[in-house]
Amino acid sequence: MKQTKHIQDQMQLAQFVINLSKWNFVEKPMTFTYEPYKEDKTRDQENMYHALIRDIAKHYQWEIAGKRRSMADWKQWLTAGYRKAKRESIDLVPFDEGLIMFGCHTSDFKRGEASDFITYLESLLAELAEDEQ
Repeated sequence: MKQTKHIQDQMQLAQFVINLSKWNFVEKPMTFTYEPYKEDKTRDQENMYHALIRDIAKHYQWEIAGKRRSMADWKQWLTAGYRKAKRESIDLVPFDEGLIMFGCHTSDFKRGEASDFITYLESLLAELAEDEQ
């Protein structure tokens, strides 16, 4: 049976190592996999990227696919653009007469990815401002 142990700080790591020293590997073999812990995004990061998305949606009231879009639509569209810029796949599934996009949610972001998304949005805003001049 596979067990997962998430170690978030040095005290937990020290206790894990102490417990390993008592383990009988001859009678009970064990396999280890190291996955670095990724911290969840902060509320400040969420507030920041929501403000940037709001700025883009209000200032650049473009139509996407022939319609004015809501803040939620802009968020999904910009998140998909971010994923594409990172060369990550986006799942588009046919539905009725269109497509549904899966896997582009900021709720899945960890701290580093939220930071990268903010940088992406800031760069996009700067690029759009240059185009206006």
